[in-house]
Amino acid sequence: ELFSNLKDGGVVRAELRVEYFQDRLSPKLLRAESITLDQLSGSPLLANLVETAPEDADALWNEFQQHIATIAHAELRATVQAVLDEIGAQFRTAPAAVAMHHAYRHGLLEHTCHMARACRALLPLYPEVDADLALAGILVHDTGKVIEYQGDLVTSRSRKGILQGHVVLGYQLVR
Repeated sequence: ELFSNLKDGGVVRAELRVEYFQDRLSPKLLRAESITLDQLSGSPLLANLVETAPEDADALWNEFQQHIATIAHAELRATVQAVLDEIGAQFRTAPAAVAMHHAYRHGLLEHTCHMARACRALLPLYPEVDADLALAGILVHDTGKVIEYQGDLVTSRSRKGILQGHVVLGYQLVR
């Protein structure tokens, strides 16, 4: 019953005994229980179940906060901060995609930090570009993905994500 009611991304802790019957592996299930995401949080087991960003998530989050702090235009900085105050916890762990680039836990944070780094590297070449506006745009450009995608261990597109997409959802967050 446990296995037939298990949803995508469900985690089960199983205790088995390895046995052999007629020289063939014949494992016996002794006990099985469903594990919640809360029980996995902070556990090294989570890293074995879900692909995560190769860069340290805490370091990326600190870098992201520093990017926000460098926006000199007070209203732009406040807008970016307000969006992140609303979705920060989801933003920190969300993937940037279901199957393409950065499609893993903390992928959205990693992708956005990479874009901010690229922005900072290219800005000296384009003095006519408003640096604060460019950086603010990059920091919020994919925020709608926290609504577009759903699932903690297995990522899929939500109904809102299918109907509206992350661009519209991100616009609504920033607005």
